[in-house]
Amino acid sequence: MPQIVIEHGGLDLDLQPLFQAMVDAIVSHPAVPPEAVKLRAHKADAFLMVSGEPGFLNVTLRLMEGRPVEQHIEMSGLLQDVIAKLLPSQYAVSLETVTMGKASYFKRPAPASA
Repeated sequence: MPQIVIEHGGLDLDLQPLFQAMVDAIVSHPAVPPEAVKLRAHKADAFLMVSGEPGFLNVTLRLMEGRPVEQHIEMSGLLQDVIAKLLPSQYAVSLETVTMGKASYFKRPAPASA
């Protein structure tokens, strides 16, 4: 159940190719069922980069509890590779993985197909 949550601001480019490449990269991992991947992005209209970059991309990869640390590292690396290839180096980038607790997680079942 990987969820890719993105915060971004000041990125003067079409982000859809980046988003699709990120999903494709995560789906390529053998431990990830494609139908489980979700990506959402939130644009920050107001921000201040004291370090001087014109914009930023902050990626949080949320993984269900129980995945070994090796999978966190592998999937994070897949996303790092995509970002390095598709996002110009003038932008600030951060990426982290977060473990989602099974005990408190809720997901509404998808409606049955007709």
